[in-house]
Amino acid sequence: MPLPTPPRNLKVTFEPDGVTMQLHEGETLLEIARRANVDISSPCGGEGLCGRCAVQVKGEHDVLGPTPPHHDPSKGLSLACRVRPKGDVTVTVPPGSRSGAVRILTESREVMVELSPLVRRVVLELPRPTISDNVCDLMRVSRGLGFGLHEITLPLPLLQRLGETVRASDWRVAATVATDSRPPRLIGLGPVDPSGRTLGLAMDIGTTTVVGRLIDLESGLVLSTAARENGQIPFGEDVIARIQHANESETGLRELRGAVFGTIKEIVLELLEEGHASADEVVASSIAGNTVMEHLFMGVQPRSIRLEPYVPTFCQMPDITAGEAGLPVNPDGIVYLLPSRAGFVGGDVTADVLACGMHKRDEVAMMIDVGTNGEVVLGNREWLMACSCSAGPAFEGGEVKHGMRAAKGAIEHVEIDDDLSVSYQTIGETAPRGICGSGLIDLIAELFYHGFIDRAGTLVKEHGRVVQLDPLTFDAFGRCFIIADAGQSGTGAPIYISEGEIKNVIRTKAAMYAACSVLLKEANLTFDDLDRVYISGGFGRYLDSWKSRLLGLLPDIEEWRFEFMGNGSLEGARMALLSSTARKEARSVFSNMTYVELSVSARFMDEFTSAMFLPHTDLDRFPQVRKALDGRKTEDRGGAGA
Repeated sequence: MPLPTPPRNLKVTFEPDGVTMQLHEGETLLEIARRANVDISSPCGGEGLCGRCAVQVKGEHDVLGPTPPHHDPSKGLSLACRVRPKGDVTVTVPPGSRSGAVRILTESREVMVELSPLVRRVVLELPRPTISDNVCDLMRVSRGLGFGLHEITLPLPLLQRLGETVRASDWRVAATVATDSRPPRLIGLGPVDPSGRTLGLAMDIGTTTVVGRLIDLESGLVLSTAARENGQIPFGEDVIARIQHANESETGLRELRGAVFGTIKEIVLELLEEGHASADEVVASSIAGNTVMEHLFMGVQPRSIRLEPYVPTFCQMPDITAGEAGLPVNPDGIVYLLPSRAGFVGGDVTADVLACGMHKRDEVAMMIDVGTNGEVVLGNREWLMACSCSAGPAFEGGEVKHGMRAAKGAIEHVEIDDDLSVSYQTIGETAPRGICGSGLIDLIAELFYHGFIDRAGTLVKEHGRVVQLDPLTFDAFGRCFIIADAGQSGTGAPIYISEGEIKNVIRTKAAMYAACSVLLKEANLTFDDLDRVYISGGFGRYLDSWKSRLLGLLPDIEEWRFEFMGNGSLEGARMALLSSTARKEARSVFSNMTYVELSVSARFMDEFTSAMFLPHTDLDRFPQVRKALDGRKTEDRGGAGA
């Protein structure tokens, strides 16, 4: 039976935020928190699956089902996504239910490019019209720009004042023009101002984070950098959850687009303030994002990406204006989206390829971007192959009870000493609140190396840190490894990883390794044939390559063959903003890249199954790891002569 419409004056108050919101009909606490910009973690997007949005509720309310089996309401906490208020309600959000401010990777290895920006400013000395040279003013400008008497496009207001502008300036004007557009587009025309600037925006719109740079188009210099968490996170931490939300109601797509544009506007305001610039000076924007993010940026329904055969609405976009896109910069400026190759290989991957340069070299290279999804590209200047697999939720802590994104208090590195004591490092050097992706990789690799778990991920060592989960204490059953006890943690509760969660991370790493292996087999190559392996993205930036090999996430090749790129998507967007050559290369990468769909690949399932052990079923693929493990066993026996 539907709930009656609540009276208009009912309120929901969030503590300790001190934020009060009016109750709307049918809303859950999580939906109200989204409206109020109150931080409540919800990796599953409010589907009642993850149990992360636990809050204390005082006041009349209904509890909806279902809830995850590990959630224990007897502790006085309810899931915000499962509660609908019926009266005035006070909600207390505990620290453990907060997402926290995530650490965002803004650095990248800068690639030198020739300056031929998306939009350029040209000073024109136009000949005055005569009886014998009586072409119209617009064609006179076009001819001055080198386009002959061909038509160019321009905004109507600019056309309306064009005649007055050229005459008032005595036929000496500064033209701001997008030369790559077909036909070329005139963006601005006015008197020559030596202090005038043309600026551009390069932006990486990721599922978790958004990063922008303000760049001088005439010098190529970066004036400012800003970053935020993607405002869409409360609607779900992965692209599948976002697609579901966009599809489940008439307002879903609008809400998601509004959320990311809220983030973008905050970033642009910070960039302009720190760069001492005005919005009108920003006449070009270059955007890189995965295919779903680019669809949501454009306000295009992404539902078909989730359905077989996983086809997006668009892969390459014609030029649009900032006004059409809704960017808070010069509305007549040009917006360029890097092309996406497939539903789950987006413009961010194209940008990664540009940034690492693998498409220009004879050597065979592999690029791995481990983000919310895992994308892999293999090839060289003659050929490229790409695929995608689900990787990010586990590596970003979304499928581990005490997992969290890389925010303050997250355990990011773990060491187990020979005496089996545990040490760890947290982001911000504060008491631990959970463990992020790089910490998970470290932890499971260390557990394996020191014999706490076997090759299947089962906890086998008898030790004080290995305990049987008490459901009254841990909200779960089974064996677990205690990383930090209640006295050490910043939440007042022990931080642990369960045996099931360890195996889930192993499944995720198996998918990532299998994706790499399948591409190589499709090309009749092996990991030994790779000259270079590029690692891109925020998660990859903090990986320990040895522990990643010990786990079987990365191939067991020499250390010197790995190259960590930083934020390759942002760098590729910067290159495309500044260089016509880079934009041409982006089109070539799009055209030349063969996409391999893993969901229908029998070879992928075989590789995935074989990779479901540490580091792999076939230890011959991991000779350095096997050597290290054999040495470890020798030490445990007291030496070779013992």
